[in-house]
Amino acid sequence: MLYHRKHCKLTRAVRVLTHSSYDADANRLITELGWDNLEIRRQNLKAEMVYKSLNGLTPNYLSSKIHSEK
Repeated sequence: MLYHRKHCKLTRAVRVLTHSSYDADANRLITELGWDNLEIRRQNLKAEMVYKSLNGLTPNYLSSKIHSEK
């Protein structure tokens, strides 16, 4: 449900910024703007959080959830 709402907001924003009609392909417009889709954005944020947690760049409550094997 939350994903659907965020996706709708993203596609609406893309159409407004590109002055496109409602039936325009939002995925094509996202690519034209050079934006990542929501799935890729989530993967990147997750990878960034893991990196920061492993390197002591997050608060203890986050870094304690991820253990590195050194």
